[in-house]
Amino acid sequence: MKRCVILIVAAYLLSSACWAAAPVPTTLNADQVEYDQKSGLATAEGNAVLMYSGMKLRASRIRMNTKTQLVEAWSDSVGEPIVFSSGPQIVRGKYAVYQLDEKKGQLIEATGQMPAGLGTAYLKSPEAELAPVQDALSQGWFKSRYAQETTQDDVAVKMHDVIVTTCKQVHPHYHLRTRQMVIVPGRWVIAKSPRVYLKGHLVFIYPFDLVISGTGGRRKPFAPSLTYDSNRQFGIVSKGAFFWTGGQLSIDMYLWSHVGFEGKVRVDQSITPWLSAYAEDSYQWNKELDQKKLRPRWGFLLGHSGWNAELYWAERQTLSVYRRPGEEAYETTLWRKPEFKVSSPWVGLYIGNWGQYCQFDGVWGRYQEAGLYRDPAWRTRWGWGGRYFTDYVFSLGREWTVTPFVDASYHQYHYDVTGSPTQDVTTAKVGVLLRHRGFSLGLAYLRQRVSGRSPFSWDRFSDADQLYPRIGFDVTSHWHLDVQGLVDLRDSRASDGHWHRELKSVDYQLIYDNHCCSRWWFFVHDDLTDKDDDKYGIAFEVTAFPESRQALGLAGISNAFSRPGVPARKQASSTKHVLPPTLETEKTSEEDGVYVGLSSGEKGTDATKEKTAK
Repeated sequence: MKRCVILIVAAYLLSSACWAAAPVPTTLNADQVEYDQKSGLATAEGNAVLMYSGMKLRASRIRMNTKTQLVEAWSDSVGEPIVFSSGPQIVRGKYAVYQLDEKKGQLIEATGQMPAGLGTAYLKSPEAELAPVQDALSQGWFKSRYAQETTQDDVAVKMHDVIVTTCKQVHPHYHLRTRQMVIVPGRWVIAKSPRVYLKGHLVFIYPFDLVISGTGGRRKPFAPSLTYDSNRQFGIVSKGAFFWTGGQLSIDMYLWSHVGFEGKVRVDQSITPWLSAYAEDSYQWNKELDQKKLRPRWGFLLGHSGWNAELYWAERQTLSVYRRPGEEAYETTLWRKPEFKVSSPWVGLYIGNWGQYCQFDGVWGRYQEAGLYRDPAWRTRWGWGGRYFTDYVFSLGREWTVTPFVDASYHQYHYDVTGSPTQDVTTAKVGVLLRHRGFSLGLAYLRQRVSGRSPFSWDRFSDADQLYPRIGFDVTSHWHLDVQGLVDLRDSRASDGHWHRELKSVDYQLIYDNHCCSRWWFFVHDDLTDKDDDKYGIAFEVTAFPESRQALGLAGISNAFSRPGVPARKQASSTKHVLPPTLETEKTSEEDGVYVGLSSGEKGTDATKEKTAK
């Protein structure tokens, strides 16, 4: 029976691993322990500690009734709380009562903490109830789908008037408040219509239940938010995701002031640990043709030991192709039936602070480019290539570091058209980044040469010579500013008809980091060409949940000093900021925009892209 006392803690902390059929030793220590065999009462007074299977219950007083199977625990008169602990998870309260045979109980004035994303969630509630999952289901705590894959030993927790935050300050920068939160052990956390507060002020009320999966997913009903796109203008977006074992359904809906409704539905399902399938369909506006159509895509994803591959089909895929900085995007529509691409893991060679990395990739596919001015003939394209990256970190004195780097790639593409044309693309970028605490200064030079010509327009690369100066510094302890320019070193024709080199654009990134729980970004893309296509944006995220990032307008700016997804290297101790005094890891993704001015996924400052079902 003593064994069950500890199971109260296990249930509250979302863990059922400690339930076992065989008895597990339990110890009860205190300054004074008494046991009345006649009444069956065991009482521990003063620094009482009950330990069971790696878990610990600490209180000023603990009483166990072996006849009624009731356990009670009290905090002391000076406010020292009851403490339940198991690994990194801790729950505190003033009074606890638990009925062992029924597995039901209460915790009064409960506070606690538990891992949440990349941080820790802190909870506070005047009352928490515990009950077996089936009893909780019959009492209407949650719907039957959340009880799937639970066992008879699992105990659910219901907390009332809960305050939740990942901010550890006494007066948190933000917090969520919900009238009821239900925890299904190890699987689901369900918050009823939480209210969001900033600095104690109510910002908005989430009108639905917020459901978080303990296995890594999150079900989001369709709560609306504002968004902006330079072509579609202002809009309202509502996104939802539903999760099940090994799969999910995602639904995105947009209502724009300029183009009306757009939407996207996607289903992902894991087949094996290394193979998954997906299918999506988007109803998306095409700027070039000024029309909206369904644009389906489906295929398979493979991943094993760093190897990645994808086989997929796509119809009417909208692409925005940027050939050179400052030029108008070329809008086109592409069909892929099918495309197969594969990439190797990054192979690294480390010699002290010197790292060298290489990766290989290949692609094969059949395509039809059906843009407004293209011949809609089906053509086969295949290619192969590789990428090499190296950097070396060395110190100047105690606090200065210098990081020179080289990022080079070569790709060759073949096409099954008359004459068997090929396209060879060689790209090299060399640069150096100087860092000192919150200050960074960098200069990078990119050179690309293209031999041959593609019969398509969407993958027709061009020569490039570009220079990227960058500076970043702390404005205050919380504010950091980064400025990066793009200088086109190749001759270009200005509106006056003269040929000259010019500064194409300047990007500004202002970051506010409270070094606690949240981060803000403010972006400005200043287009200095005749096009004068300036862009602005703002973004916010809770640092414990990077996926919580929300953006309005421009979602980010390019960083010419990013590391291309190579294995992480330990940064110098003087590095202070996540952004961008260090070489960041490049985030690559297959969006429906293409910047063909640069190969191997290299994106110039002006490479703003149109995304499927934006």
